[in-house]
Parts: sequence; C-alpha cells; structure tokens
Amino acid sequence: MVTRGGDHLPEACVAVPQVTGPEPAVSAIEAKQNRKATAARADVDKRKAIKAPAPAKAPQAARPALDLLHSAQRRDAPNPAAVVAELKALMADLVGPFSTGEKLRSAVQAIERLKTEIGEIPFSSAAAFDPVLVDWLDLRNMLLVAQSVALPALGRTESRGAHQREDHPGLDDNWCVNQLIALSRGQIELSRSAPSTARAAP
Repeated sequence: MVTRGGDHLPEACVAVPQVTGPEPAVSAIEAKQNRKATAARADVDKRKAIKAPAPAKAPQAARPALDLLHSAQRRDAPNPAAVVAELKALMADLVGPFSTGEKLRSAVQAIERLKTEIGEIPFSSAAAFDPVLVDWLDLRNMLLVAQSVALPALGRTESRGAHQREDHPGLDDNWCVNQLIALSRGQIELSRSAPSTARAAP
C-alpha cells in the first residue's frame, strides 16, 4: 500500500512516470536492407505497369521448319541408335576413300531405305523437352549429309585427291570442275561449275 496525506491507496492506482528517451538509431545493415526492399517493391510495380509485348510472328522463311516440328507424332519408330550404327558402318564400308560405282550405288540405296524407315513425319514423346524428336532431327540431318557425300562420289567417275575410285583410277580432264549440291523441296540436286582461276589476294 502507498499512503498520500494519510490515505491508503492501492498500488494499482499509483501512476509511475515512464522515462523515455530518443529512439535507438537504425543500424547501417537494417537501413541497407530497407532500401533494398523498397527498391524491389518499386521494381515489381514498374514491371506490372509494363504490358508484355505481343509475340512476334515467325519469319515466312521459318514457317516450313516450324510446321515440321508441329507435325511430330507419337508413333512406332526404329531405334535411333541402331540406325546411327548402321549408317556409320555403311559409310565406312561403301563410301570410304577407296570406293567403286557398285559400292556407292549400294550406299545410296541403303541411305534411301533408312530415310524411308524414319519417315518424313517426326516422331515424338510429347515431352516438354523431347529427346525423341531431337533424335529424329539428328538422324534426318545425318542421312542428308551422307547422301550429299555419296551422290557426288558416285557421279565423279575419276580419281582426284582424296576421292579415289578403284573402277576409275585415273584423272579425267572432263571432271576438272566443282560439284555443287543444293537441297530443293527435300531432294538433293547436283550441278557443276568451272573452278575459279583468279588468284587469292595476298
């Protein structure tokens, strides 16, 4: 009990003054964190205010490639690893540095057969990242490159440099030309051009 002028007052009724002082200063670390948080909120607000740009239209030249990818299907398909192994073997055995017309014709026919086996429509697993589709694209490109090597070798009936035909062992002046390869509507086209006689600039 506390007395005041002889009166007894309960302690709960006594007002005890509170001693206050200046608020403690914010530490440098807290101030830095506050600034970062404020900047982050401002950045979020700014991004919300910016409208997302409309998706760009694909160039017309890319349309066939995009249509090919969109046509991928889940279907029965040959084992990609087995096709790659067969392609490597036939290129090594039939289209090596020393070849004949018979070997090269067999190689061209085998490549066409493998192209038919994998088909013109890509196969797919329908996954977000589709390794099956990637394998099909790799195979298609490998077969195209193999065909681009075998067809000109079959056409050049002479031996010149690294191209050695056992059935045509000598040089032929009629083949003193460059062979050009073009892909037109899925088919390889061969043409010839005379080699340039201009000397390279020093």
